[in-house]
Amino acid sequence: MAGKVMVVRLTEMVGLEVELLALVREKRRVGGERALVLSVYDVSGEAEVELMDKSRQDEVDEEIRQGDLVRILGRVGKLGDKVRVYATEIERAPKEEAPPDHFLPSASRPREEMVSELRSLLSTIKEPHLRALCEEVFGDPEFLERFSIAPGAKMVHHARLGGLLEHTLEVARMCEEVARIYPELDRDLLLSAALLHDVGKVVEYSWDLRIERTDEGKLLGHVVLGAFIVAEKIRKVEGFPEDLRVRLLHCILAHMGKEEHGSPVRPMIPEAFVLYHVDHMLAHTSRSLEMVADLKKKGQSWLSKRDWVLGSIIYAGKGEAER
Repeated sequence: MAGKVMVVRLTEMVGLEVELLALVREKRRVGGERALVLSVYDVSGEAEVELMDKSRQDEVDEEIRQGDLVRILGRVGKLGDKVRVYATEIERAPKEEAPPDHFLPSASRPREEMVSELRSLLSTIKEPHLRALCEEVFGDPEFLERFSIAPGAKMVHHARLGGLLEHTLEVARMCEEVARIYPELDRDLLLSAALLHDVGKVVEYSWDLRIERTDEGKLLGHVVLGAFIVAEKIRKVEGFPEDLRVRLLHCILAHMGKEEHGSPVRPMIPEAFVLYHVDHMLAHTSRSLEMVADLKKKGQSWLSKRDWVLGSIIYAGKGEAER
């Protein structure tokens, strides 16, 4: 038998016995014998699985729920032009057996490369209290590990493992460019706020088999959670100036721009305005590019309905056949 395989490889394995670790999207009973058929998936694709042991149909149907992680043993076959796994065994599996990247997409850049860039940006902060604060936050190995793996969102943008760090670096680099154009800005404050603005997402989200919001994330949101984390770390930096503390926390609390978007205050200082607009622009740019890529993959030119985040329909350009 082949070892655990990803769904995408099943087309190459018709006729072979396989072991599959997948999440259940839906289940149904079909035919006169009410055979149990599961639609299952991992990060690579989706497949159908039919349980062949007729004596266990009801038992497995009762045990397995939508969203469960299941281990499947069976032979790969075809039903029409579609691949189907004819299973001899389907059982629930502990979620610890599956690494998160088995079910969630990952950032395109290697995590080590992004962590190195984070440290490089941090090293350019000259104001000693802000530098010490960022080192206090990102110098915690356990926190840095979670920060570098966490998604940027559940679905809006950068909804992938490593997406939070990926987005943070994009915001920090763009804020640096704005500070070059406008030297009147407090560059160290702006860069520190950019690096710290989304740290609350480490608490807001969980990402074992799927991206979900935690209880704290739902009740408080990443903006407030992030301000809590930064305020706690500020207390560990000796002599941190009060005015600088208030301005930094204001940037974090105001970075969503409006109360209805999750910020308890609106931007009131130049650095907060820059952070809000840069964060907003890059999040929407990322979402629009991802949607265009998805449309092109499907061979479509237009998104059929208005996107709820962007507030617009999306045009991906003409396909090859239309040119």
